[in-house]
Amino acid sequence: MNDPPLLLADEPTGNLDSAAAADVLRLFAALRAEGRTLVVVTHDSRISGTADRLITMRDGAFVDQTVLTGRTGGLGSLSGLV
Repeated sequence: MNDPPLLLADEPTGNLDSAAAADVLRLFAALRAEGRTLVVVTHDSRISGTADRLITMRDGAFVDQTVLTGRTGGLGSLSGLV
């Protein structure tokens, strides 16, 4: 329970200011470095830009999948959050 291999987060930065959102993303980066899988639901393109893969849903169905490669990623790419 205190060491989950999978973390589900629904709009984890939705009501946070930019500094707090960056703190959450740093925590997520640390969890990923430990080998954990994170599933994050968000409407914020700055947050989704840190992902390895994007899955888009519309009307309750999966409509697209994008694997993000060849990017710098991480917190450095979050304009306005760091």
